[in-house]
Amino acid sequence: MRDEVATREGDAFSLKDFHRRALDVGSVGLDVLREAVLAPA
Repeated sequence: MRDEVATREGDAFSLKDFHRRALDVGSVGLDVLREAVLAPA
């Protein structure tokens, strides 16, 4: 997921922001997490 988001966001990618998005989703299955993290911002 991280690589997909990093590719999509390019130079604007922030690992800290990526982790925050993933953690904000909460305790969910990987399929739900993937959908939430990869959704357009």
